[in-house]
Amino acid sequence: MSPDFSRDLSPEQLLKTYGIALTGGIGTGKSTVADMLRARSYEVIDADQLARNITATGSAALTDIAKRFGADVLNADGSLNRKLLGSRIFQDSSARRDLEAITHPRIRAALLQQVGTLKLDKKPRPFFYEAALIFETSSGPLFRAVWATYCPPEVQAQRIIQRDGVTAEKAASVVAAQMPSRQKADLADVTIDTSGNPLTVAKQLDDLLKSLKDIAPGTGKA
Repeated sequence: MSPDFSRDLSPEQLLKTYGIALTGGIGTGKSTVADMLRARSYEVIDADQLARNITATGSAALTDIAKRFGADVLNADGSLNRKLLGSRIFQDSSARRDLEAITHPRIRAALLQQVGTLKLDKKPRPFFYEAALIFETSSGPLFRAVWATYCPPEVQAQRIIQRDGVTAEKAASVVAAQMPSRQKADLADVTIDTSGNPLTVAKQLDDLLKSLKDIAPGTGKA
């Protein structure tokens, strides 16, 4: 039996050894790929859910957000009005940086806590972290690898129109406000082209997952 080296690893080391960041621009199918991974029994930690957890009603992060952006970003029940907050930071890079300074350290701490709950010391295995802002927050080096979903900007915009019922102008502005998906794909270790149909995407994913089966139990090395 192989020795269980992961028993001596910290959450940070476990993240680096077994964690794969899944990122991509809006409308590039990142969540679809994440769902495919879950269907294949891979653990996927959702950054959006962690963000919701750390900004729950009464949380320290929510208090700091209200101090910075005004009490009106809270709903009557004390929860965060995400739509209003989003509109305030959409095209205000300074405000966006302020929000990130409040939330990102807490999200990272929550991620490490979640890594600890996976009990990788008992069953070492690859897992994924679905997050839009891996490169924007310089988080890539925290992980074993970064996988990025990609499709052309016009496909992104069309998907946003269909999903959110917005105008073409609005969809284009949303895409333009983010780091280009092509840039993310170029920075990533692996790119998943999602411009085709779901079967094509699934075939790419299954081919990529074959390489993860070569990770030696307990070492994280192929």
